[in-house]
Parts: sequence; C-alpha cells; structure tokens
Amino acid sequence: FYEYSKAFQNVFEFGRRYKIMNPEKLRGTYGKMIFLLQDAMIPQIREHLEFNLVSPIKTVYSVLESAGVEEALKSEWISTATMEIVGDG
Repeated sequence: FYEYSKAFQNVFEFGRRYKIMNPEKLRGTYGKMIFLLQDAMIPQIREHLEFNLVSPIKTVYSVLESAGVEEALKSEWISTATMEIVGDG
C-alpha cells in the first residue's frame, strides 16, 4: 500500500475539505469515512498499511505559508482578489 500512500492521503484530505466547504452534503458517507480514518490510526492497521492515512487539511493559509507569501493575505487588494466572478449572460 505504501506506493499509493500519497494518492490515498490526497483523496481523504479532499473528502474532508469538501465536507468543510459543504456541510449539508455527504451526511452518512462522511461519517463512514471518518470511522475508516479512525480505524486506520490503530497501530496494528498502520503497521499493515505502512503509512499514515490521515494528512493535514490544506488551507489557503497553509499553502501560502509553505510558499513564504502569507503576507499576501494582509494586502489591501485581498477582497478584490477573492471576489466572486459572475458572468453577465
């Protein structure tokens, strides 16, 4: 399983982030996923998987911080840069 560890971590991180952004969605499925992730933290199961299935959730701040540009969030233009783009037609 180790060779697919990054793919598994990305898929579960994406699912957790999706649920944060859409709390009304995945009501039953999300709970099952969380149970699976909790079980995956049991030492015997982690030993068989050979990697940690849970990875930190990526946020805008964490990505900017890792690039060393978190000061961009303090820019006077941040509200303009993050406005919704709405088509006219």
